[in-house]
Amino acid sequence: MKQILTAIIAAAAGGGLVWFLGGNRAGESAGSAAPSSPAQVKAPAGPVESQSGPPGVKGRAPRPVSGAEKAAAELKDQIVVTLGKVTDVGSKAGSMLQAKMELRALRSADPATLTPEQRRRLLDLERQRAAVLGMLPEIAGFQDNPEEYAGFFGSLLQEAAGLDGPKTKGVSDYMRSRSEAMIAAGLNTAKEPADAALQEAWEEKRDAFNEESVAGISKILPPGEAERIGFTDSFMELLEQDFDKAGE
Repeated sequence: MKQILTAIIAAAAGGGLVWFLGGNRAGESAGSAAPSSPAQVKAPAGPVESQSGPPGVKGRAPRPVSGAEKAAAELKDQIVVTLGKVTDVGSKAGSMLQAKMELRALRSADPATLTPEQRRRLLDLERQRAAVLGMLPEIAGFQDNPEEYAGFFGSLLQEAAGLDGPKTKGVSDYMRSRSEAMIAAGLNTAKEPADAALQEAWEEKRDAFNEESVAGISKILPPGEAERIGFTDSFMELLEQDFDKAGE
């Protein structure tokens, strides 16, 4: 996972959303008219080489393969899905967090009492939330890269809390250090135990680690801001897809 958040998903032939087709185009054979006299045209000393045409044809040089064609060959029969930059994903998650209370209020209202504008707003917020939930597998993986972790949370809290540049940098720097500590402790997503018997203890350690991260962020933000926007332990659980602890 790089700064530019891109996931490549294998797809069956014919089912791709984006296809890259490459190949060599056979050169067109051209006949030549018979010369009016033997002296007009001098016969070539050897085989004529064409600058185009498929490789492997006797007497013709292979056409150079472009970089785009090489990439096409590598990505053939695959789908390319782009979520955007890490900071874009963070901003979307921040918008979802910012609108959380509004969404709850609209959900709890009697549908018959909602105005057309409120119904449209509810639909927009539901779509926004669904889009972010669909990104959760990628978001969970940001733990494995300190720069991605820093960029994601910096953008998330900048959007949700309206942070200025220095505050955003403070959040990013802090969460970068938290990612580094998480990796060193073996509590990042890539280190999740495959053995179910070990998972519970590992989860408890990571939950405690995330609680410390939330407490640290609360000290960087203005007093009470983390609680106001809902940046809590349960929100961190949501980002890690631990829905049973997310309180959603």
